[in-house]
Amino acid sequence: MIKAHTNSPELKARVATEAISGRKTLQEIAADGAERLIQWMQQAVESTI
Repeated sequence: MIKAHTNSPELKARVATEAISGRKTLQEIAADGAERLIQWMQQAVESTI
């Protein structure tokens, strides 16, 4: 069974602040998350090679 991922309170606060302040759109925030996930996946693959 896959354990659900939990985000730190600091990350949640930062994302909420960015969205509320209008510094980033929801699309930009989502894109940042996707880019981070891709980087983590690449690092995982590289560490197993």
